Amino acid sequence: MIGKNKIIALCTSRVHDAACLDFIHELNDRIVKDDCRLFIYNTSSDLFWNTPVEDGEARVFDLIDHSVVDAVIIFSEKLKRNSVVDHIIGSAQKAGKPVLVLDGHYDGCINLNFDYEEGFRKVVRHVIEEHKVKKLHFIAGIKGNDFSESRLKVFKETLEEYGIPFDDSCVSYGDFWSVPAQQAVFRLADENRIPEAIVCANDVMAIAASAALEQRGFKVPRDVIVTGFDGIEEINFSVPKITSCLCSYKDMAETAAKLIKDFCSTEKIQRTYYIEPRFIESESCGCSPSSLISVSDYLNSVNDRFYRFQDEARSLSVLASKMQDCGTAEELSALLDNKEILYDMTCILKDEVLDESCQPREIHSETAFGEKLHVVLDFDNSKRGMIVQIDIKQLFPDIEHTVESRKFPVVFNALSFLDIPLGYACFFYNDFTPDNYIKISQIVSYLNSGISGFRNMRYQKYLGKQIENIYKYDSLTGLYNRLGFTKDFPAFKEKYRGKVITAVLADLDGLKHINDTYGHDEGDIAIKALASALKSSCPEGSICIRFGGDEMFAVIGEECDPARIKADMYAFIERFNEASDKPYEVSASVGIYTSDDGTIDFEELVRKSDELMYIDKFRKKGIDFQ
Repeated sequence: MIGKNKIIALCTSRVHDAACLDFIHELNDRIVKDDCRLFIYNTSSDLFWNTPVEDGEARVFDLIDHSVVDAVIIFSEKLKRNSVVDHIIGSAQKAGKPVLVLDGHYDGCINLNFDYEEGFRKVVRHVIEEHKVKKLHFIAGIKGNDFSESRLKVFKETLEEYGIPFDDSCVSYGDFWSVPAQQAVFRLADENRIPEAIVCANDVMAIAASAALEQRGFKVPRDVIVTGFDGIEEINFSVPKITSCLCSYKDMAETAAKLIKDFCSTEKIQRTYYIEPRFIESESCGCSPSSLISVSDYLNSVNDRFYRFQDEARSLSVLASKMQDCGTAEELSALLDNKEILYDMTCILKDEVLDESCQPREIHSETAFGEKLHVVLDFDNSKRGMIVQIDIKQLFPDIEHTVESRKFPVVFNALSFLDIPLGYACFFYNDFTPDNYIKISQIVSYLNSGISGFRNMRYQKYLGKQIENIYKYDSLTGLYNRLGFTKDFPAFKEKYRGKVITAVLADLDGLKHINDTYGHDEGDIAIKALASALKSSCPEGSICIRFGGDEMFAVIGEECDPARIKADMYAFIERFNEASDKPYEVSASVGIYTSDDGTIDFEELVRKSDELMYIDKFRKKGIDFQ
């Protein structure tokens, strides 16, 4: 529950499919009256092929927060990977949340199914009773498929009910698809076995069978009756219109809404419910169609949607390409602030996606989306173009206000690169216009491309910098090595030409003794201590290099106090010795030379500072130079 509103999580795929959208529209309209809000967790594909891309899509179900979700609905027929459905159910049941499964049978859940057998029986009975048909042929789906075998069983039982003989010659298999169904009809025609009626296990095969009969010179329904099943939209545009049976997802939504109201208040409810499909009589059996749909209006709508899809795909493709060239998260956020194609949505990325040092093909968080996320696009116009950090529990900005004020679903889609989660997108449409929901998969696809490209390009640049650092900097001290110094010193000379230049050369005292007595690892510690003393004592902008094994050199382009630098270095080393508890003391000799004539000759700077360093070293041994 968020605020005073119960949260219902709907898990599905292809939210834009007509049946799914009908269900969502009807369910939402009913549950908002009971202070419920619908969160839809959606995948663009049905997860059938078990590819890495689908693995990435399925991460969206990891977003379900059972601390706020009051009930879970699973569209199991649309999620064709049983392991994903089992995972969703297991997580919900572990949290003690009721689960309603649509079109499925799962233990411990409330199952809501269409009574497919009774619906199919209506079709067969209608053909026999109303049209007095005695010679029927059944085009089944895939042999061994549960739905196909169930409808074959009903076909046999109904024929037996009316005393019509049945044998294997009464059945062909069309694999639920058009081409096999056409071939089955062609075989019947070639064998001179065309019946009075062909009953098909679904509408796709019925449309194909009708067309195949016409090709062989048979008229539907004058010569042969044809029926289908499912009530898909296409049956309204076939010639003739197909008699079928509608599995109404609006009816399912009505029942689901009642169940939600019940199981949010009590668990004492029936575990399995059946919804009877609606019989649709139409032209292919000789009846008049129950309703008429304007073909011209439908085609205009499809045509408009097609060209709009092309235009938006072009715009999104350009956007995805530009996203890959963004150098920073701020640039990416500014680019996504495009109200023409990215509206009524929020884009939220994992913390590691914006970290250029994170390897893109690895998950760097303990959970799919981590704990901290960044909002790079917010549907709230007042916050567009701003990057806001949120906690994973928050899901999206101003969640309590949004849930309270909105009465439309929020649709979540995972953003991913193959199976690596990048974040997620939330869609906040204010109506149920199909065109908006159709765009979701399109937008998510291009965001996946653009964001993964952005991340990969930044990681490549990061690796380039790291490789450059390997040859520019000494791995032990972090100071420039000679190669790196040689590369950057010309720019330094140009920047400080004509100004006072100070050179510092420091040499570690007694390194051989430390190495021989305590080992080279201890010698390395002493070298690092001297390097740190040099770097911390020189002004910002100085170039510090490891000049030799135990010699450090720095060039300072600004006016400075040489005595102060030497004192700071000695103080740093003294503090190191006090804190290190080593059996030896680190000591260094320092020579500092200032060139005030505006010339920057590297060899001269080294020679002069080296002389001064040796003077310092010999003085420590009691040798005085005049």
